[in-house]
Amino acid sequence: MLTQSPVCLNVVSFQAYGKTPTAIREAAREIRSRYGLSSAISEWGVPTHGSSTTSPADQARKTAAFLASVDTLEMPLVSIYEWKDSLHAPNDRERSFGVVDASGARKPVFDTVASYLTNAAARR
Repeated sequence: MLTQSPVCLNVVSFQAYGKTPTAIREAAREIRSRYGLSSAISEWGVPTHGSSTTSPADQARKTAAFLASVDTLEMPLVSIYEWKDSLHAPNDRERSFGVVDASGARKPVFDTVASYLTNAAARR
């Protein structure tokens, strides 16, 4: 694809669930080395149910740790999955990634993300 349409592709996105900052940086370096392109994280998130993270407090804590590393990742885009818990996903885990619950009420991670964005805007 790069040789056929080099101007149509300028970033490679990937889902980074469960990846450490080191693993994310290594993936970005490999993408740049192999394809000469930047990389972006299209989805990264932590559920509140159905996995080793079993509470909203754990979701907020793990997200805060991830966000603390974002500026070191050299990524033009990092997308936190997802805005709102889903009522229609197939299981508890898949229904619980939101920063707000299915009714729209803020989960603790909402304040974590909002604080990061406020501080990041002040740094720029």
